[in-house]
Amino acid sequence: MQRLIAHIDMDCFFVSCERKQDTTLNHQPVVVGGIHRRGVVCSASYEARPWGITAGMPIQQAKNRCSKLRIVPLHPELYQRYSRKIYVLLKYWAPKVEYASIDEFYLDLSGCEQMYQQSPQELSKQIQQSIWNRTGLSCSVAMASNKYVAKIAVKTVKPQGIQYVPDGEESRFLSKLPIARLHGAGPQTLSIFQKMNIKLIGDLLPWSLRQLQGHFGKLRGQWIYESVRGIDHSEVQEKFVRKSISCETTFEEDIFERNDIDSHLSWLCERTCYQLRVQRFKTESVSLKVRFSDFETMIRSKKIDATDSEERIFKSLQWIYQSISFRKKIRLLGVQLKDLIRPTQESFPDLEEIQHNNLHPYIDQIKKKYGFSKIMRLSSLTHFDKKEGRNNTTHEH
Repeated sequence: MQRLIAHIDMDCFFVSCERKQDTTLNHQPVVVGGIHRRGVVCSASYEARPWGITAGMPIQQAKNRCSKLRIVPLHPELYQRYSRKIYVLLKYWAPKVEYASIDEFYLDLSGCEQMYQQSPQELSKQIQQSIWNRTGLSCSVAMASNKYVAKIAVKTVKPQGIQYVPDGEESRFLSKLPIARLHGAGPQTLSIFQKMNIKLIGDLLPWSLRQLQGHFGKLRGQWIYESVRGIDHSEVQEKFVRKSISCETTFEEDIFERNDIDSHLSWLCERTCYQLRVQRFKTESVSLKVRFSDFETMIRSKKIDATDSEERIFKSLQWIYQSISFRKKIRLLGVQLKDLIRPTQESFPDLEEIQHNNLHPYIDQIKKKYGFSKIMRLSSLTHFDKKEGRNNTTHEH
């Protein structure tokens, strides 16, 4: 059976969600991200992009480029709520839907053409319209015989575009695109392409597999050979497998005092553990990220027994922090929970774990109903006070 894979890419997702809450942002140059001078742009509206404003740019640099720029802080819960609505809707369109990221989805529509009795282009329009009707958010849709080509194709028609690459036309479609469009090619690989005077994806088609492997190595050469020809056999994964939960904060003023550090660690721990429990995971690995005032960055990890307890994870973070020897101020702190597992009935928590688990559901219910900051650990209050005073910015993943 011929495969038909759709890739849904929401247009300027964070900004679009914010505009649903505040219509004065419509048709204005807008960025979503950190609101202080050390913050960075997480998403930029299409009105802001002609000024050269892109994701990852420092907020101050973006403000200098556009005096009328509107800056909005991140609201992760808002974006997650819209993302879930879109995912549930897409489940009505296809038997298999992959949650690729908060604003990107894959649909396996293979065999559905007979059921819908529509061309891929017409079906794309219908899916696009249904998302708009349900959420008021626009998206771009691309269909192809595999995920890789659909992923590249959708970027060529943003925003609000539709693209269809027929089966057998993958190589022809890709060959006309700039080499920078080759998804998965990092800065180092693109730099090599530039030195080789490779400008279009099609410029690599004359290279044989042996030549590419000789130049880039066995695995990388194989990947390039298949990618430029649009070869991809990966399946749409219906179940989203979360690999980690992380949160980090950049301070407007560098910190050094132990009480400040513990407070920020407590808040980061509280934030990530809340997401851990909401998504019904436990973690077996905790990582601490520290970026110093001179931009030196250290990441240290610790294996732990499976838990979702803030108390235990916070103690692990403190242990990691104490193992780092330094005398420099800190610019950024980040916490990542990895090796996520689903708890089973066979696991037997000790008395301390049981006591924590009896309390957390009530705390989580209050957070969910009234807002995350309505009930907090006492040790997190210093961070929260400074956050409310706009002295730091936080990013969640």
